[in-house]
Amino acid sequence: MKKITLLLLSIFILSSCEDWKPEKLTIDWGDKPQPLYEAVTMKPLPGKETDLIEKLKEYNSLYHNKAEDTSAFLRYISSGNDSGKYMWIEGPMDFKYVNERNNLEGRSNYWRKNILPLIVDSKTNFYRHGLPLSVFSKKEITPQAYRVIGFKLFNDNGYEWEKVNNIMYKFKLAEDAVETGYSKHIFYPHEKVPGDSDFYVVLPMKSLAEEDNSDKNENGINDWEELMGKMNEMFGNMDLIWKEWDSLVYRNESHTRIVVK
Repeated sequence: MKKITLLLLSIFILSSCEDWKPEKLTIDWGDKPQPLYEAVTMKPLPGKETDLIEKLKEYNSLYHNKAEDTSAFLRYISSGNDSGKYMWIEGPMDFKYVNERNNLEGRSNYWRKNILPLIVDSKTNFYRHGLPLSVFSKKEITPQAYRVIGFKLFNDNGYEWEKVNNIMYKFKLAEDAVETGYSKHIFYPHEKVPGDSDFYVVLPMKSLAEEDNSDKNENGINDWEELMGKMNEMFGNMDLIWKEWDSLVYRNESHTRIVVK
């Protein structure tokens, strides 16, 4: 009788394990829209790179960097499809700020007279910073470069987006748990432009030398292996997670941005 009871108990436990599924993750996006950034990508006229940088710095000093938590800054794209171009970026902000900024007296006129004559072409878009999916390092560093990787969805619909965001959220939770020491930021373009990525992963770097050991921390420990172990521990078979990820998105582009001081 005792053996039968133990057998039935074992069967019950095993069947319960088969039916068990991890609790559904809930991403807290908050009540307000995610922080907004504007990025203007510009191709300078040959020989006018230095003039463009100086005029953009003057433009920032006249019309930007006045609000406490919003700043405008420059980046040089050193690799990728837009290599050789410059990016003027401002944020974080909201569209109320953008509306007030656009009405500043003299701002548009300065850009038209001093910036446009120095560039061949430009493109502009706004980006939302996905804070709940981003990783913020506890170590204070001053980035000198940024690695940017853009992804596109095979099927751009709400259900697929939910699955993509859930996987990125799992990575965020695992990265927070192992305290990798690096930051990672997720950005979504406001306007959908043909050919552009659906979202971007931005990785700040202390210097370009980090590209040589991107999978190791400053102590030489392989962060990637530790992270994969934590993902397996927290969310199950990592191979299945990668298989789902590869069925949802593909890598569309990548480039490196250098800080222009």
